Amino acid sequence: HLGCTLGGKEAIDRISIQTPHPGLVCLEDAEIDVTQVLPGSDDLTYALQSIPDCVVIKKESIKGLATAIMDALLDKDDERAATIQTQLWSAPRGSLSVHSLVPQMGRGVPEPQMMRRSSKVAEEVAAQMKKICPAARPAREEAEEENSDDIDQQKWILQILLLEPEVAAASLTQCTTSAQTLPCSWTWPNWSLPAGLAKVDIEQVMPSSAYRKLLESFWYMGDRPPVDGPHVPPVVDLGASPGGWTGALRLMGCRVLSVDRSPLDDNLMNDELVEFVEGDAFKFIPPWVEEYSATLDAPPDNSWMVSDIIAYPERVVELLEDWCGKRWVSRVVITCKFQGRAVPWDELRRAEAA
Repeated sequence: HLGCTLGGKEAIDRISIQTPHPGLVCLEDAEIDVTQVLPGSDDLTYALQSIPDCVVIKKESIKGLATAIMDALLDKDDERAATIQTQLWSAPRGSLSVHSLVPQMGRGVPEPQMMRRSSKVAEEVAAQMKKICPAARPAREEAEEENSDDIDQQKWILQILLLEPEVAAASLTQCTTSAQTLPCSWTWPNWSLPAGLAKVDIEQVMPSSAYRKLLESFWYMGDRPPVDGPHVPPVVDLGASPGGWTGALRLMGCRVLSVDRSPLDDNLMNDELVEFVEGDAFKFIPPWVEEYSATLDAPPDNSWMVSDIIAYPERVVELLEDWCGKRWVSRVVITCKFQGRAVPWDELRRAEAA
C-alpha cells in the first residue's frame, strides 16, 4: 500500500510483514484480521492507493524494465496473469490507465526523485500495451459516448512504482467501481489519480488550508457542485468561518450560503455570491425547507451541503441524519473529527446509514 498507516509504528512492528524492497510493504496474508493480530486494537487503516499482486523487477535500462514488466504481468504460465489477460483483452478501448509512481510522491516533495525515469518506463510499457491490447488505446471519439457505461464498469490500472533506478514494482488489476451503486463514481485502486494523490493546491492566499480536504473529497467522489446559474441552489457551508471551504467553492464558480457564529474573511464577506448567516450551524435549515421538522419528498437537484465544523462525532452524525434523512440536499461532504485514539464505530455506522 502507498501512504498507509496501521495504528502507528508500534503496531506495524508487531505484524509479520515482508519487505520485497525498501519503500514497499507487503502483508503476507491478504485476509489478515488485524484485530486478532493486535488484541484490543481497532485502529483504522488508511491508504491513498494500493498496488495489488505486484511483481518486483530489476533491469538496467528503461526498455529492459518495461519489457520485463510486460513479461511478468502477462506470463502465460501464470494462472492469474492468464485470466487477467483474457478479461483485459475484451475490455473497451480507453479502459486501461497506466500510472508511473515513485516513493517520494506521498511525501509532499515538489519534484520527486526518479519521477522522470519512472514516467519513461511507464510510457514504454504503455506503448507496448497499445500494440497488443485495445483497452490501452484511446477511446474513439465517435464511440466514447456510446461505450461510456462499459468503460466506467471496466476500469483497469497498470501501476509502475520505481523503487530504485533499476528496480520497479508493477501491478495490473481491474478496479472495483461504485458506478452501479452510487450517484457518484469512485474506483479502487484509484484509476484517475496516480498514488491516489488529489490535486488540491491553490496558489492564491486562502483564509485557511482546510480547503484541501474539500477538494480532495471532490476528486475522490468524481463529482462537485455546479457553478452558479438559474435554478442552481447555493452550496450550504456549515461552520464556515474563516472561509477556507467557502473560498474554494467561490473559486469554482459556486454561489455559497455560509453559516457560522463568527464572520468570514473580509474578502468573502464582501463577495456578492456569498451570503453569510450568523448563527448556530446545527439549527440552520436551508431556504428551500419551511421548518426544521420538514422531510422533503426528494432533495432539490444539484443541492449540496458541506461542513468542516468542529464538533464531537455524535453531533456530526445528528447533522447528517437531519440533512440526509430529511432529504434536504442531494450531496453532502462532511468531516468527522475523532476524539482521542478510540474510533467511534457506533457513530460511523450511524453516519453510513444516514
